[in-house]
Amino acid sequence: MTLKPTALLGIAAAATLLLAGCASPANTSTDASGYPTKTIHLLIPYGAGGGTDLSGRLMASGLEDKLGAKVVIENDPSASGQNAVQKVADANPDGYTLGFVSLPATNMMYLDSERGAKFTRDSLSPVAVHDTDTVAMAVSSTSKYKSLDDVVAAAKSNPGSITAGSSGVLAVGHLGVLALQKSAGIKITWSTFDDSGQLRTSVLGNSVTLEVGPVSELAPAAANGDLKILALLGDKRMGGSLSDVPTAKELGYSGVSVSANRVLVAPAKTPQKIVDALAAAIKSAQQGADYKSQAASRSLNLNYQDAAAATALWTKFDSTFGPIAKEYRASEQ
Repeated sequence: MTLKPTALLGIAAAATLLLAGCASPANTSTDASGYPTKTIHLLIPYGAGGGTDLSGRLMASGLEDKLGAKVVIENDPSASGQNAVQKVADANPDGYTLGFVSLPATNMMYLDSERGAKFTRDSLSPVAVHDTDTVAMAVSSTSKYKSLDDVVAAAKSNPGSITAGSSGVLAVGHLGVLALQKSAGIKITWSTFDDSGQLRTSVLGNSVTLEVGPVSELAPAAANGDLKILALLGDKRMGGSLSDVPTAKELGYSGVSVSANRVLVAPAKTPQKIVDALAAAIKSAQQGADYKSQAASRSLNLNYQDAAAATALWTKFDSTFGPIAKEYRASEQ
């Protein structure tokens, strides 16, 4: 049988379409090919202007640069950040809804039975650690307390005289207070502040003795003379303008080591290729001189760790801080 030219053209066209389909499979929620093809939404469980927000915005700019997609920041501090994490856990695992969380604060959301969280560690896929922010203790520059030893001595001689504020029950600032209490054998009257501005005003007015939180949130106020950082709750001193600030450890307070470890997370079951693409973008962005400069200006300690390391860190914090949550709640009864 002899085919007409028009029939031959039809067969050729059909074959071309078939081959094209085989070469470029459709992009679905479980297929990472071509990712990303649309806007990525990054949920931050804290308000604008805080350390995690500043870090997240820097990371978002790096992702945009390396992935070529727009990244939109959504701040949602409601329920002490728990609602934002829940939104990520409930999202489609397609790489377009991500979260930027702080550990161990996020661990405490589900380890603390009083919080009633519906998500667990298994609800999320850690992508990478972005930075590690040491927690510090600071007083107003007009405070009568000039050192951490002064604060501890006052707490011992006049129980109840030392007050402290931070954001969130069992968040990093609160964990720092609990750690110092245990190490020094003292009692500090602690309060949570949802509004960081209100906390700062209270400390500057000396109605609250200590502000306890990540260095990135305290350093700018220390630089302009509003605050004096008494001690770092880390394992070693920092450089730059904070090089003369001692650690609690070197002052003799053992076991007082708390930091905010900021991690990019995706919903559980996000394809590994998407996780790898995001992690690679963060790693590449952090190698840039301008990125490093911007991080330094925000007092951020870049500390890239891949998904496996982020997962190991998360698991470690579950075992380390789980007992602290139970102990704290028991003491409240």
